Parts: sequence; structure tokens; C-alpha cells
Amino acid sequence: MEQHFGIFEGAKKRLKNGEDITIIESSSGNTAKALNVIASIHNVPFENITNRIDIPEARGILKILGGDLIELPGTSSCPDPTDPYDPIVQIEEKVAKNPHYYHTSQYTNLENPKIHHDTTGKEIADDLGKVDYFFGALGTTGSSRGIIEYLQEQNPELKKIGIISKTGGMIPGIRNEEEMMEVQNIPKRII
Repeated sequence: MEQHFGIFEGAKKRLKNGEDITIIESSSGNTAKALNVIASIHNVPFENITNRIDIPEARGILKILGGDLIELPGTSSCPDPTDPYDPIVQIEEKVAKNPHYYHTSQYTNLENPKIHHDTTGKEIADDLGKVDYFFGALGTTGSSRGIIEYLQEQNPELKKIGIISKTGGMIPGIRNEEEMMEVQNIPKRII
């Protein structure tokens, strides 16, 4: 799992330098679960700040895994820098006050697509050969972006189809039409 989780790379570098860190992220479930497990393997505290856990089972799993779960009453499921209860605003304030925090930043960390380019995309191409179509369910888009970039290097004519739910719909880990503005750093060449 960890080899496919590029957003943890910066944290590993800080750990190798002997720094005491706390991993901090904003996640509605899937990323938080994975980071919680990876952080516990490295004996690193994990803190998840969110306003959007829609599935009670996800909340329960996060509590069982033992990281700190801070739920905010935010009014928007998309980042809003004017909302003092926005999870990203809260994280940025904590990181600014305490340099021991390491924000994995799932929405903007370019290590996420890079690791999927270098591993997952290559694995798919090795298994399937030339890929003509790629269908990807879009969450933070890191895995889809990395895979697409690799597959396009092998086949510039690759057709890419992103899957999201309709407005108001909810598929765990997948964005809906209203939430796609959360995702940043999507290169125009893969849209």
C-alpha cells in the first residue's frame, strides 16, 4: 500500500532526518484510513480534520484506527478560504503555528500522481500492453492522473473517461459534479 501512496513521501524524508512529526490531512475517509495505517506503521501521530464524513462506518473505522478525528461544522464540501471552519484553513493555521505538522495535502501534492505514473500506470501497461481507453473514478484524481500520463506516453491516442457521480450523488471516495473544483493541478493535457 505505502509504495502507491506518494503523498507520504515528504513525511518519510522528514522522518529519515530524525524529525518528530504529526501527519495532518483533510479526508472524508479513504485517504484518512490509509494515512492512519501508514502513520501507525511509522509510529507517527495522525490527525484528520474534516467536515464531510457522510458514512458512519468510515467514522467508526477511523476511530478504531486510533488517529485524531476532528470534525468541523463547515458549510461547504468544497474548500472555502473565507470559511473559518474550512478544514484546509484549519490545517494551514495549525501548520503555520507548529512546524512539527506535516500536511500530506492530497489535493495538491504532486507526489500522488507521480507515484501512480511510476508504478500503477506501468503495471497496467505491462499487463495489458497498448491501452486504448482508460476509465477512472475521480476522487483527488492522483491515481487517475498518474496512470493517464504513463499510458499516454505509451499511446498518445489514449481516450480518457473520468467518472463522477451526479450532483447530490454520493459514492464513497468519488467526487460529484459540484465537488470537482476541489481538485487542483490537473494538467490540461490529461483533461
